[in-house]
Amino acid sequence: CAFLRIIKNPNYTCFLPLNNKICYSVAQLLAAVIVAAFSLRGVPLPDVWRRILSLAMMPRIKYMETAESVAVISAGAFFLVGLLSGIWKYQQIMASENGQAHPYVDICHRSSLLYAFAAILLAKFVEISQLPSIVEIVAVSAVLLYFASAIFTYFIHGLLQDTDNQLKPPFRVGKTSISAKLISVHMWMLIAAEVFGFLVLFYGVIVALI
Repeated sequence: CAFLRIIKNPNYTCFLPLNNKICYSVAQLLAAVIVAAFSLRGVPLPDVWRRILSLAMMPRIKYMETAESVAVISAGAFFLVGLLSGIWKYQQIMASENGQAHPYVDICHRSSLLYAFAAILLAKFVEISQLPSIVEIVAVSAVLLYFASAIFTYFIHGLLQDTDNQLKPPFRVGKTSISAKLISVHMWMLIAAEVFGFLVLFYGVIVALI
């Protein structure tokens, strides 16, 4: 009876001296054992049990707001870029006479990993924040957009190997020159989006906790 209650309601208070997550895991394990037992004996699983056990073995997925989902997916994408650029960095290290990758390959690798965890932090702040959803989406998107643009810029410079300092004149991407004014505008937009976007979420967290 308790087994069925746990399956139907993961928040059901277990009669065992264990927390609910452990009880639910035990219920899933029992479900797997029952299925295996029927299979080994060659006896078809009754439809009622099949429906009940399918519920028990379904993973529980926490509902996420859109802004939180965007942050989590972005974290996964950034982390994947970090892993793949790590391979790229390793190949350049092995092929280099001085044992070093291009500076922007290294920066792309490190920044991707750092931004992945920063995106998880944003997701947690969205989870706590009680601000309107549209405000959270705009704030999160602004920060993540410039995280992504920074990683992309590092990737391009690492691929083209056109500079070891993108903020040192003359400014260029490959053979294309870029005006100092454009660089300045972009950097100030990046600063504004990342700082103010985070401040909005931080404000939401403070309001929710106080």
